[in-house]
Amino acid sequence: MEGLSLSPLLPPALLLPPLLALAALACLLARRQAKCLPATLRATLLGLRLAALALLALWLLRPIRWTDTPREDGSRIAVLADATASMGLRRDCRDAAGHPVTRWEALLAQVATAPQSTPLLLWRVGTREHPALPWEEGASFTPLAGQTDLGAALEALEKESRRPGALPLRAVLLISDGRDWGGRLLAQAKSLAEMGLPVSTLALGEATPCGDVKVEFDPRTPTTLPVGEEGTAYLRLASTLPHPQRVTVHLRELHGGASTQAEAVVPPGGEALCPLPLPAAQTPGERLYLAEIPPLPGDEQPANNTACQVVEYQPPPVRQVLYLGTTPDWEWRFLRKALAGSPSLALQAAILLLPPEKKGEGLSPSWRPQRPFFSLGKTPREDFPSTEAEYAGVDVVVLPCQAAAALTTPQQEALLSFVQNRGGGILWTGDASRLPATLAPLRPGKDFQACRSNGTAHGEAAPERMVFEGLFLQPEPLPPDTLFTRCRQPRPTARPILQDDTATPLLLVEGNCGAGRAAWSGLTESWRWAFAAPPKTTPSLHRNYWRQLLGWLGGNRQPQLELELPETGLLAHEENRIALRVLGPDFRPALEAQATLAAIPLDKQGQEFIPLAPDPHEPGRFAGAYTPGNTAPVQFVATVRCTPDSPPLTLKKSLPVQAAGQEAEELAAQPELLRDVARITGGRVFQGQVDWERLPLSGNIPRHRQEAPFLPPALPLLCAVACLLAEYTLRRKNGQP
Repeated sequence: MEGLSLSPLLPPALLLPPLLALAALACLLARRQAKCLPATLRATLLGLRLAALALLALWLLRPIRWTDTPREDGSRIAVLADATASMGLRRDCRDAAGHPVTRWEALLAQVATAPQSTPLLLWRVGTREHPALPWEEGASFTPLAGQTDLGAALEALEKESRRPGALPLRAVLLISDGRDWGGRLLAQAKSLAEMGLPVSTLALGEATPCGDVKVEFDPRTPTTLPVGEEGTAYLRLASTLPHPQRVTVHLRELHGGASTQAEAVVPPGGEALCPLPLPAAQTPGERLYLAEIPPLPGDEQPANNTACQVVEYQPPPVRQVLYLGTTPDWEWRFLRKALAGSPSLALQAAILLLPPEKKGEGLSPSWRPQRPFFSLGKTPREDFPSTEAEYAGVDVVVLPCQAAAALTTPQQEALLSFVQNRGGGILWTGDASRLPATLAPLRPGKDFQACRSNGTAHGEAAPERMVFEGLFLQPEPLPPDTLFTRCRQPRPTARPILQDDTATPLLLVEGNCGAGRAAWSGLTESWRWAFAAPPKTTPSLHRNYWRQLLGWLGGNRQPQLELELPETGLLAHEENRIALRVLGPDFRPALEAQATLAAIPLDKQGQEFIPLAPDPHEPGRFAGAYTPGNTAPVQFVATVRCTPDSPPLTLKKSLPVQAAGQEAEELAAQPELLRDVARITGGRVFQGQVDWERLPLSGNIPRHRQEAPFLPPALPLLCAVACLLAEYTLRRKNGQP
């Protein structure tokens, strides 16, 4: 910045009156001169007098020329380098030789031309790095903490300019493609404009859409499959190219295994769905499948030409059924037969053997006065479960209503907590009006009526079918002289599944009993179906009735360990919030649990432990963060001890990792956004090349002023004397005194 100023010998207030008086005197003398002189000569004489007076005033005021330059050691230039994924995924810039380069490589070339004498503040914007980007070449840049977009970078710059002791900012240069995935850039630019800090911008990249052909797994692809069962992988192919593309997609299992391929034609700017078979696995475990497409002409984003999916082959789930009763009646005996050999149901029992209530009746089988409990299962039982921990391995409980009275109050409370807190299932049989008050919340209705079939009664499916598949497609007659109970007043939240010929429910289910499921069955003698004609179909009806009903009831139990992951899946090079929910052996949140979580990338050896901190707002929840280093699938291994002495619980889960983020979904540059930033803050918009000398500067920076006389000090005085001598010579030559 340059300018002129005055350094007078005397204050201007003292110089102005004499100068005005001399000017008035010069005009008065011009009027008194002989009128015989020509007007041109009179004007020349007056002009010489006034010129001499002006030169005298210039000599007295002493004008000086000054130059204001920023102090090189007193301020600095801030350079914000956009290092998000979009800066390295498209080669739409040119180097000095005209070769195509990425936007990040073009940015490095621009920064290399910065003057070495000026202190620079080099900030790298964005931590969403990508393995294909050579960020190590910009090691001199200081990465901003956290996930910073362009708006967050300007916010950090504003805080830096106000930090005590920091060198003031002379100018700001933002080099980017304008991909502001956070959406706060213009708002922060207004804040810098209020501070008087101009932001100049250089836009890199083309604003035209990026040509791309990509492959990804459709959500319909299963993540779990039963052992020995084949599946289908659905691959979605998408193209933004202007012409149809014939694409060959390969699907193979990582680390060996079969490989399949198929061809599909992707329309211009459209998608195509390509199904490929998933082979059956004979052993349980996880399989990693990789989908690949070859690079095609015009595909400017080859990073999304591969996709990974984790498929877990699981054995059929085995539901643990616990039967609680007071006598091994016929219903129990045939229930045991119905569940024998089931691959998905395992039966346990705890039966209190009581002496007969009526004389003449035989004693219950295996009843002994010294051993009044019958136990079935791996763990012998000497009593009904009286604590919540005893239900740890149980999925569903079958309990005749008349036997519920034999449970003590602690045993009833443990059963209630098993259903409501643990998510277990409960099946009542018989007259539910006889249930104790403690267990009444698990009763799906009231007003029960005992009946006996007369040969015309039958069971038929209610309008809502949610439990049985392939059963009761037509009314099934109840054998004659069958004792059953019907419910004349179901609870509003309970749903009738099976009803009799009067449309009165025989089977009620309720799937919203706390966290669990409750059901009531009035068929206390369903075993009679095993003897009814025709003999080839009725045994399967009895068996399938119990297997499907207990399978549905036991399918809602909450796991002790549950891994909570982001809804969008894991994203590479981003901080992903992960949480682990832990339930203790009492089915309640484990407050004192010791949890460790390890992440093992499946493409290399070693593991990374994720620090977990207890959630202050949700007991039993432990939260942490994990940032994958690349797009390789990750296996999480959680190890938890609910108490220091308890055996450890282990959970393993593998997940795919998605590439890039919002700033890489569309790679077209947005130069208009950067132009708006420069316009708002008073900066300059550069095209192609940065001119460091023309950066608009802030006014609030230390400057160095250099001053010099506008004219040599004696020159105005000499010129004034020369003017007076010339005026005197002209007057004497024309005969004037």
